[in-house]
Amino acid sequence: MKLTGLKSGSRYLYAAHMSNAKRLVRKRDGKMIAGVAAGIADYFEVDVNLIRVILAVTAVMGGFGLVVYLVMWVLVPEEGSDRSMVDDVVDSVTEENHDD
Repeated sequence: MKLTGLKSGSRYLYAAHMSNAKRLVRKRDGKMIAGVAAGIADYFEVDVNLIRVILAVTAVMGGFGLVVYLVMWVLVPEEGSDRSMVDDVVDSVTEENHDD
């Protein structure tokens, strides 16, 4: 990624630049189960029903849509959070190991 107007080594400017970047998150508004379809639709600026139909059809035709949905449920953070479910589980296991 080429950053124009930023001096090399300037982490603070880079972080400010990246804070304006679009993020994929599970949406709280418009969700039916976990907000995965609503988050994908918002990210790609398409209708949420299109994403739901694609996920449903691929779930019935071999199960790929269900796998994608479940993986995204645990890997993509919920709106308003920077942490996914996996991050929380890893941190709790790490804390348990340090307590021993």
